[in-house]
Amino acid sequence: MTLKSMTGFARAEGSAAAMSWSLEARSVNGRGLDVRFRGPNGLE
Repeated sequence: MTLKSMTGFARAEGSAAAMSWSLEARSVNGRGLDVRFRGPNGLE
């Protein structure tokens, strides 16, 4: 049996000291990895 498709998704959220954050990672059919990070304004 051969694997023809693979999809993965993860999401994490948290907060500390009046700041909150969200992180998402996803991959669809092994064609790449899309990572997104959203944090508070001013965080660089």
